Amino acid sequence: MCQSSSKDKNTPHDELGRLGESLSHGDAHAQDHALWTRRDFLYRVGAASLGASLMMSGLPVRAYGGSRLLERLSLLNTDKILVIIQLNGGNDGLNTVIPVTNDRYYSNRPNIGIKAADAIKLSDEFYIHKSLSGLQNAWGSDEMAILHSVGYPSPNLSHFRATDIWVSGSGSGDYWEDGWIGRSLDTEYPEYKNNPTPYPLAVQIGSVASMLFRGPDTAMGLSVSDPSEFYRIVSGGAVYDPDDVPTSHYGTELSYVRSVANDSVVYGTALKTSYDKTKSNVTYPSTTFAGSLAIVSRLIRGELGARIYHVSLGGFDTHASQATTQANLLLQLGDAVKAFTDELNAAGYGDRVLSMTFSEFGRRVKENGSSGTDHGTAAPIFLFGKGVNGGFFGTGPDLVNLDAGGNIKYSTDFRAVYGTVLLNWFGMSQAEVQQILGLPSFSVGGYLPPIVATPSHQEAPVPQGIVLEQNFPNPFKDLTTIRFNLSQPMKASLRVYDLNGRMIAKLTDTFYDAGSHDIRFNGDWLPNGRYLVRLETPMGATTRQMTISH
Repeated sequence: MCQSSSKDKNTPHDELGRLGESLSHGDAHAQDHALWTRRDFLYRVGAASLGASLMMSGLPVRAYGGSRLLERLSLLNTDKILVIIQLNGGNDGLNTVIPVTNDRYYSNRPNIGIKAADAIKLSDEFYIHKSLSGLQNAWGSDEMAILHSVGYPSPNLSHFRATDIWVSGSGSGDYWEDGWIGRSLDTEYPEYKNNPTPYPLAVQIGSVASMLFRGPDTAMGLSVSDPSEFYRIVSGGAVYDPDDVPTSHYGTELSYVRSVANDSVVYGTALKTSYDKTKSNVTYPSTTFAGSLAIVSRLIRGELGARIYHVSLGGFDTHASQATTQANLLLQLGDAVKAFTDELNAAGYGDRVLSMTFSEFGRRVKENGSSGTDHGTAAPIFLFGKGVNGGFFGTGPDLVNLDAGGNIKYSTDFRAVYGTVLLNWFGMSQAEVQQILGLPSFSVGGYLPPIVATPSHQEAPVPQGIVLEQNFPNPFKDLTTIRFNLSQPMKASLRVYDLNGRMIAKLTDTFYDAGSHDIRFNGDWLPNGRYLVRLETPMGATTRQMTISH
């Protein structure tokens, strides 16, 4: 267990520093990571994901390629986006969502307990930290949900191990080496390997490369360590100076990592094109975390095409002097999320974007002798967005029946949260969610009530009289015919989309008489793969899949 917050830094440099110490001195970190290989080293610092995810300028940017999860989302025609906000270090849930009517809370925290008068009221029983004042409007508009006491059986209190459990979606006794999204990669979309999409499907900004993005064999997420690195990417500069390293074994490894990143990544146009389409329309706080969300907002509004974003805010390992440290961090969180959601809402993207927080664990109920708290277990999760069904979900923290370590027992399994988001936000089936999360190898006590709205993109049954036939030939090399039938005169729009839901061709958008109509489509300029053709009319819409095979 760490004894001070200085042990848990959140930048690649600090992670490399710890590894450097391990290599030189054989300390506790070395024992914990004695089996690291160079590939593990690359994963941890982020360079592996950079090298594996990006190709040369003008060629495709690859991230989460072939993911069954993201391919399934595409086939559902969803345009939903998930933004994952990681609170590194273990945020103290009790001082974030404060049980102001619970005497045991105050008796266990005589020095750091927060009085109702110093917090923001959400209900008679629960208040939130005053630094989260930026979230008041979201709560009042039913656009924020709080999930109580989220955790899992037999919790682990190590930062590294607990984080791996959360991002892999595993049980505490399972040692999985891939993430709950990354491991959904398979051969269902084999043509992607030779013809990947020209944009990333998932992007991480901040901290080190997360196992969340790791597939069975390689890291599949596009990862940049901070906004500064992102700006170097879009400006075409190198990520690192490979010569600015210490003269040591650690320096040799660091130089190698930097060379891999610089040589493998000549930054293509995908990020720059999307980023340059828009500008920030609100004033973001001048913090690194806010800068990460500002970039995500521009990429979303610039229609990059990514479905999942991951940002991080570190420093929550508050063993000492917690009050000041946590107040500052929660202020960063609340103000940045407010700017982010305000900007997306104003631009008309609020219905498409769901943001979700998580931390590797909470803190112990009883304060320690340094005006802080030690590693704990269950803690709340926040969700933000217009698609959120606002309010409290789950059972509040039970401060009477603690575990043997004096920690809160979980009442909601974090995997049930993941599953509910996939079911309700992305509209996936229970069978698909069970496969992605490894169910039913453990029990999550069932899915939660609908914490987010049922996908609004799912269309009603196509009314009689509107028919979109299968294109012919199919598969096709270059030319194919798309036929649709209308039972009465009406306007009809026919568009072609890729499997990430991005429109790549508008074939027609005009008024048609009743009857059968043929539209010729030449796809010789497109890579091999599957595409969606969608017919939209005032009476309804329907979609079919077609395949190009040159």
